[in-house]
Amino acid sequence: MVRLRAIRTGTSSVFRAAASSIGAMLGKPESGWMFRVRFLVVLALSAVICADVCGADRMVTLKDRGVTAVWNLTRGGRLIVFDTGSGNLIWTNALNRLSLYGWDNYGGEKMWLGPQSVWEDRVGSGWPPDVFDSGAYDVAETSAPDESGARKSFTMISPELSEWGGRILRRAELDGSRKTVRITTWFREDEDAAAGHGADSATKWSILQVPWTPRVYVRLSGAGRILNGTADYGPLKESFLARDGYVTYEMSYDDGSGKVLCDGDLLAVDAAGGLLVYRLCKVPDRTEDDVFSAQVYSTGHVKLPPAGGPYLELEFEVPLDSMHIVELSFVPSETGKWPEDVLREYFDE
Repeated sequence: MVRLRAIRTGTSSVFRAAASSIGAMLGKPESGWMFRVRFLVVLALSAVICADVCGADRMVTLKDRGVTAVWNLTRGGRLIVFDTGSGNLIWTNALNRLSLYGWDNYGGEKMWLGPQSVWEDRVGSGWPPDVFDSGAYDVAETSAPDESGARKSFTMISPELSEWGGRILRRAELDGSRKTVRITTWFREDEDAAAGHGADSATKWSILQVPWTPRVYVRLSGAGRILNGTADYGPLKESFLARDGYVTYEMSYDDGSGKVLCDGDLLAVDAAGGLLVYRLCKVPDRTEDDVFSAQVYSTGHVKLPPAGGPYLELEFEVPLDSMHIVELSFVPSETGKWPEDVLREYFDE
């Protein structure tokens, strides 16, 4: 079932804020009878969403066939729990007290706008802008319940991102039979947005943080380029193992942090009993001059505050003006098979 958790705000203000967001999304005026209609729509929507309390944050929970996924709307609409029966597979900062270089790192799976090189000029913050990292999302739509009363999808909308001239919309769908969360993301440009935002040269950046593991499996795509290290990040000191279109990075925890970029559409790590897979399902047409579609960042032995712990970031970056789809899946391991062969059986066409 879906749960929307909201506290420390008056009921009417929650409804008004949600109605205002939906009205903005639909491009409708904010006053008069139309507002009252939207208010009633939101009221009806809230009636089919269970209310629960969890600190000051608003949550949405999807459940299907023993699989649970939880999003924190208050903290940038991020996915913070993906549990297929053996515990959460996503890295999060349990105490919400992990600050790195002035950044409150809550973990999870989220959407940033890029490229990083424009952050300072657009919003005056180099790492990362709060408006999309921790800006509060609203629920725009939920699916109808099935026979058991459970809901398996919802759509959320970001706050206005004025420096990019629009809002992010993300639709999340849970398929318990496949142990998969599917997230479709698109950017809705405001019709009255000022010209010159440069949205055509900007990017959408899907980021998943997972507990640190010494091995990452990558399915190469397109030109299959690999760039180890950038001007801002050192290289990962790893060994490479290539097998039939897949590359495996073997990393050492003691070697420190670093980043590798590549043309890839599937990233996977070892998890208890199988593989956790982050996959870019729709890859827009790209050129050699475009940004690399996939990135892997490792904290290595970076000293993190209590409850932090080392992590990996699995990332996909695509042009802002394209719709793209990512899937997060758990794939059981099979005795005697290479992980790449298991991935190939599940995902290769």
